[in-house]
Amino acid sequence: MVNPYSSAAKELAPVLLARASGRRPSGGLVSSSTSSQGGVVRHWSWVPAIAGGVSLAVSGVSWLEAKGEYERLTSGHAGSFAGEVAERGQQAQLRSAVTFGVGLGLLGASVAMYALGGPRDVSATVATLGDRGGWGVVLGGTLP
Repeated sequence: MVNPYSSAAKELAPVLLARASGRRPSGGLVSSSTSSQGGVVRHWSWVPAIAGGVSLAVSGVSWLEAKGEYERLTSGHAGSFAGEVAERGQQAQLRSAVTFGVGLGLLGASVAMYALGGPRDVSATVATLGDRGGWGVVLGGTLP
């Protein structure tokens, strides 16, 4: 049995090579086009919206956890485990900040997908960057 991807790759390779070198392909596939169904990007905009909502929920839970550890430290209930409590609180605070940024980025991507995802081709990329010094969200792509 011949792998369909293998045979398609063998058929397309000379065509792509000819196009890359500026020549007209000889034989095989002469032309190809990419068409998108109207609103495909818009149709899938709910995926990053759900993921963003979950991320924001995790952020809220982590923030409450950090707040609980802080109250445990300030009330004097930490005792000899104060260092461990402080470290857990810092980790929960960092987790809260990271998931909050990711959640906002995903919600922004969802809005962009819905707003720009009509019956035209749109590509969008979302990246979150950060460390203990700061955070950022980058949204990139092509506009119609």
